[in-house]
Amino acid sequence: MDTRKQTSDERKFRISATLIGALIACLVLLLIFLAIARNIVNQQQLASIDVNVLSAFRNNSTPAGDQIGVIVSLIGSPISMMILAVAGAAWLVRFKRWATLATWIIAFAGSTALVEGFKRAIQRVRPTGAEAFLHGASLSFPSGHTVGSTVGFGMLAYLVCISDNSTPLRRLLVILAAVIMAIAVGASRLYLGVHYFTDVIGGLAIAGSWLMACIVAGEWARGRERQETVRGR
Repeated sequence: MDTRKQTSDERKFRISATLIGALIACLVLLLIFLAIARNIVNQQQLASIDVNVLSAFRNNSTPAGDQIGVIVSLIGSPISMMILAVAGAAWLVRFKRWATLATWIIAFAGSTALVEGFKRAIQRVRPTGAEAFLHGASLSFPSGHTVGSTVGFGMLAYLVCISDNSTPLRRLLVILAAVIMAIAVGASRLYLGVHYFTDVIGGLAIAGSWLMACIVAGEWARGRERQETVRGR
């Protein structure tokens, strides 16, 4: 058997397995989110966990800790993610990565729509005292900062992973960095007392599900783009 063909087949198998794994993760995270949302609507057992976690954070907060929490929250704020979205889109336009550009725009726009849609559907009120760190009134579930930063940093990691000079170590490090940043932003919202625990966990779940769906769609679009390029030669 031709060695090059065997290597190509093995690579296609690994890619297929990865995409199937991403789709499974997408479904699992979506089910977790829906379970949390149902629990909140029905005011079931997770309510006591929310109260206990919120109390643990705020009872041990300090002025210095609050300042750090505000800074970390700012990193994952809608304004920061909008800047990232525009900068990433400009970079993709410059290098004519049209399929990835479409995925990038859909990922960011979709995450915003998901947050607004579920906030209005669930109508969960913010924790008491949250107004000290908020500008204006807003709803609580899911955490917009958590969703936005998870999708934003996740898509940025995706861009690095599919770049021409990407290596396995670089991919691992950038994925770990994206995960750490998303968790840090979510934790900062808990520390400041502007969200409940389930707001953040639900945000991570729905953002992770949406991110996996976008990456799978992006890889499919990139594959089609490569096929069209080959046919056009």
